[in-house]
Amino acid sequence: MATDSSESDHSKANNSKSTKKSKEKKAKKYRLENHDQAQNNDNNATTDQDSHESTLTNKENSTTSTTPHDQSVNDNYKNPLLLERVDSETLESADFLFDEILPGKALFMYKRGIFFIDAFPPLAKLLYTFVGNFAGYNGNFTFEPVGTVIPPDVPIQALRSFSAFFATMHIPIIYGIMQLLGHSRTTASVACILVIFDNALVTQSRFMLLESILLFFILASLYCYLMLRVESHTRLFSAKWFRYLILTGLCLCGAFSTKYCGLYTVVYIVILASYDLWLLIADRNIKAKQLWSYCGFCFGGLIAVPVMLYALQFYIHLQMVPRSGPQDQLMSSKFQASLRGGLASMIIDQPKEVVYGSKITLRQLYSNHPCWLHSHAQIYPIKYPDGRGSSGQQQVTCYTFKDPNNWWIIKHPNSTNSSVEIPHRPVRDGDIIQLVHIKTNRTLNSHNVASPATPTHQEVACFIPYNKTNLVKQDLWKVKIENPNENGTWNQIDSRIRLIHLTTNQALTSSGKQLPSWGFYQLEVVTDRDLQSDNTLWNVEEHKIDGVSIHKQYNKADESIPMPFIDRFLELQTTDHEFASDAASWPLLKSTFIFWFNTQSQRQIHLIGNPLIWWIGSFILGIYVALAIFYLALERRQIFILNKVHYFLYFSGFSYGHYPFTKEELQERKWRSDWEFVIHRQIVVRKVAEGHP
Repeated sequence: MATDSSESDHSKANNSKSTKKSKEKKAKKYRLENHDQAQNNDNNATTDQDSHESTLTNKENSTTSTTPHDQSVNDNYKNPLLLERVDSETLESADFLFDEILPGKALFMYKRGIFFIDAFPPLAKLLYTFVGNFAGYNGNFTFEPVGTVIPPDVPIQALRSFSAFFATMHIPIIYGIMQLLGHSRTTASVACILVIFDNALVTQSRFMLLESILLFFILASLYCYLMLRVESHTRLFSAKWFRYLILTGLCLCGAFSTKYCGLYTVVYIVILASYDLWLLIADRNIKAKQLWSYCGFCFGGLIAVPVMLYALQFYIHLQMVPRSGPQDQLMSSKFQASLRGGLASMIIDQPKEVVYGSKITLRQLYSNHPCWLHSHAQIYPIKYPDGRGSSGQQQVTCYTFKDPNNWWIIKHPNSTNSSVEIPHRPVRDGDIIQLVHIKTNRTLNSHNVASPATPTHQEVACFIPYNKTNLVKQDLWKVKIENPNENGTWNQIDSRIRLIHLTTNQALTSSGKQLPSWGFYQLEVVTDRDLQSDNTLWNVEEHKIDGVSIHKQYNKADESIPMPFIDRFLELQTTDHEFASDAASWPLLKSTFIFWFNTQSQRQIHLIGNPLIWWIGSFILGIYVALAIFYLALERRQIFILNKVHYFLYFSGFSYGHYPFTKEELQERKWRSDWEFVIHRQIVVRKVAEGHP
């Protein structure tokens, strides 16, 4: 009886354990079902493993009794699982967001050592890389395409928690800023609560994004500078003052090194520092030497230190991505050759000095679309759709891919063939050459015929000697080396050259416009009258000399050609845009603005100022600003050089309160024009309100 009782108790225990295990198994499979269902809704596809698990789950559900008690038990663990999925979805989601591709792809590239470029500086991505490597990222997941399920070996929770940490630090910094601005603890607490419960900030901070890091550095910059101002009023040049000065510079560097929009914070802090300097100038207890020291230290801490750290992070970035990648095609040939593999492995054994008879490929240096001088057997259409005629010569284009039709031979005009001359005769700055297309054996030519897509420029073609045309061969080009070496020779990669058409004195370039289908949608090649334009610069990328044993110019073990860091850094800062213009182009009239353009008649309306007025006005404006700052600074030091009347004539907008009008004179004055009233109206209001005699 005891045995039966013990066996019964043992069976009950086993049943309870099996029931518990069954519930846990069903709970686990329920979660898998929800995950598979969500994945099916997003991707409309299931894997074999998912279908197998679904089959097992269905079988078990069919063999399990569904009593009301079992249903209530299922309900008891069903809702917590759903809540758990909602709560943990942000940090443990199986998919990654679109904006997470940016730091995720950088993490993958850094791990593999593959070069890449980005629209933002590398600081935030370097920080994510440090966290990813520390958390065990192995570099196998590429973070693309969007919606790809994240494998379990990717530390996505650690990466997203890193972003959440920076978002958490926003709160105490905001509280400190409010306190430094003179607000009460209650007001500061309300400000923090508003930030804590802001849905957008909370959601954004729980993903692997850049914004949380950016906001942290912006807020920290303001907090540190406010602390610096406090020290400036109490203990100027103290150890604590220098500490907050350096911290402000570090945070400013972090702000614009995360995203370039952080530069607005730099401008704001510089304006505050300038205002504080303005107040210090009026303090007669501070000597001039101390003022100069204050300016020097602020410049060093707020400008020099951030710039040096900004360059340092790019140095670290380049050290971590030494290998060639798919995006290095956007860089110059010299930059590409400094990376391991890729172009460096192709040209590492090629001769450096270009000679007559050399086979070369020419790459345009500064272009929105990297391209190589190219030609093929097809000719320009005899007549374009707008009614204009062409030369009917062989097409010359700029091709955005490497191709056998990109190869040309450098030929001396007096030579009867295109073979290499023995002994070698190097091409030098100022030499007259011919460029022979290797595939078609025709020379590069230009003439007074409008180009197809840019009628304001000359057409470039390879000359075909038709019998029934009066076109004359004009295939002589002058080599202009912009950075000649001591021997004046043309070198591969290093030399930046212009090819100037000898007959028309125009430089070879690409307009950047795409040709129609008859031109295979390649880029148009033209000649430009502007011989100083950066778009007319070319360089030799690949170079061969037939029949000559090649001496290795570089160390093949490195598979790269050294390039100074400063050159690589400056090139990475160059972000040209198709419609971009530099800051000096408008006041100096370096470019125009097209108001209207007729594609049929090619008529255009341009906006351009009068050079005499604009140039003189820009020069005088610069002098005016300099004098304004100088005289206002003297006034703050209680030094008056100009009398008040002349002072008002120079700076009416700054010192209108010093104009010696009496109350009666102001009230009785009759303004000769509305403009005169606008100039003096603030004086009238101020003098009358103050009741000056």
